[in-house]
Amino acid sequence: MLTAEAWGVALLVATAVHAGFQLTVSRLVYPALAAVAPAAWEPTHAAHSRRITPLVGLVYGLVMVTAVGSLASGVTAANAVAGALRLPCSASRRSSPRRCTAGWAPVTTPT
Repeated sequence: MLTAEAWGVALLVATAVHAGFQLTVSRLVYPALAAVAPAAWEPTHAAHSRRITPLVGLVYGLVMVTAVGSLASGVTAANAVAGALRLPCSASRRSSPRRCTAGWAPVTTPT
């Protein structure tokens, strides 16, 4: 079972993946589709839809799973951000464990 902090980090990662996906589609795919001649629109759009559907399912599925997991575990925005800020610390803990833990306290929600 994942902790609320882990779910929060997973949700932030899924949100970043979704943002990257949307940016790519908005900046690359839509302009390319807009440049298609009207006579070629139907087959071009159909081919695009077939190619992108699995990726859409993966990205939105990731967002949905992490959102549900986060809500079920009681994640708050503060917990998600605090968890994400600690990610670089897990990689550098061996070299300087005090740097990552000094002054950090988990965010708790009132019960």
